[in-house]
Amino acid sequence: NLKDSKDLIFVRNLNSFLTRNRPKDNFVKMRGIAVSQPGTISSQYFYIFDKVAAQVYSYKKDFPEIKRGDLVEVYGRASYINGELRIKIKNKNDIKIIDHNQKIEMKKVNNEDIDEEFLGQLVQIQGELISKKGSSLYLDDGTDEVKVYVKKSTGIRLTNFKKGNNLIIVGIVSAGRNGLRVLPRDEEDISLSDNSLNTSNEIAPNKQGYVLGASTKQDKLSLPPEEENLGYVLISLIAGITLISGLFMKLRFKN
Repeated sequence: NLKDSKDLIFVRNLNSFLTRNRPKDNFVKMRGIAVSQPGTISSQYFYIFDKVAAQVYSYKKDFPEIKRGDLVEVYGRASYINGELRIKIKNKNDIKIIDHNQKIEMKKVNNEDIDEEFLGQLVQIQGELISKKGSSLYLDDGTDEVKVYVKKSTGIRLTNFKKGNNLIIVGIVSAGRNGLRVLPRDEEDISLSDNSLNTSNEIAPNKQGYVLGASTKQDKLSLPPEEENLGYVLISLIAGITLISGLFMKLRFKN
């Protein structure tokens, strides 16, 4: 049985193997924790990580029910796609789920530090949103600019974010046609940092439910002193006219 063969490359020595030779059509058996799950970033693959990151690929989209944090053992052919290690399986039977709810390793990095060493790994970056183009966000943290590519399958609504927002983004480093990018997995992977919450266009937390610019209490109407004095004069004049009119009507009825 080839799956049990001692000629297979296991995760414990896969790293040293990769430094010497990039595998092509080599069968490998690898254990790793599911960093994403099938159907989010892609319907044909998901990512696992344990010292080495790998993309687990199925052309037929045939996977067992895998959730993030599952510890899995994968058997398949190893190759490279855009610099990423890919393990291609025949069907879901090539994946064994060993455990659940395992801790997923995530690295906080500066934009300038993102390189091929992080391919397939989960990272957290933070910076100012300087541009939006199609499905891409461009984040600058002062060290460098990073492209964040948002796939439709993630359900993330880019209309929630605008230029100038300071964003915290978690995602998997992947290689695209024009270089490296970060792939968030769902809406929870993108959030506004505290620096973006108190802008002039935002409603303060304790003002929610009120119309912007409206008073939150019924204040007494106050007038400048000149207008206030004029008001008293007008009121007195009206009262005097009313009193005189009343006396005139009274005398008229008596006669």
